[in-house]
Amino acid sequence: MSVFIKERVNKFDFDALILGWQMGIEPDLYQIWHSSQTNPYQLNFVGFRNQEADDLIVRIRQEYDHERQASFCHRLHEIIAFEQPYTFLYVSKWSAILDKRIVIKDVDSQGKVAYRKITPTKTGNYTFISTGGSNCRKRPPSVRRASF
Repeated sequence: MSVFIKERVNKFDFDALILGWQMGIEPDLYQIWHSSQTNPYQLNFVGFRNQEADDLIVRIRQEYDHERQASFCHRLHEIIAFEQPYTFLYVSKWSAILDKRIVIKDVDSQGKVAYRKITPTKTGNYTFISTGGSNCRKRPPSVRRASF
């Protein structure tokens, strides 16, 4: 842990600061935005508190239906944009290399297997929904989701 984080951020000894975040494929928003995570040595060090946001964060964690989960995320993002606990500066460009042999394996309810190519989204991310295969995080058999 850096001295700056230890001596300034964890002690709430700042008026403003610039930090960068590195998030995983499916980031857990709980530790960054939930009201219960505002104590020293926790990641909601800006003290963001909003009951609707807390409820949405819990619902996002519990929801397996991708469309419903996305709608909860969109509402959470609206709240964060309105409340503005952070001023988001930018997201840097990045490059991804994906082997064309890696494909999405879909298995329908009758066991029929189909393979699809992974293609980038408009923003350059790789996002896909798979209904089968073992390379995704375990979810109910109806929907498995991953993104790169």
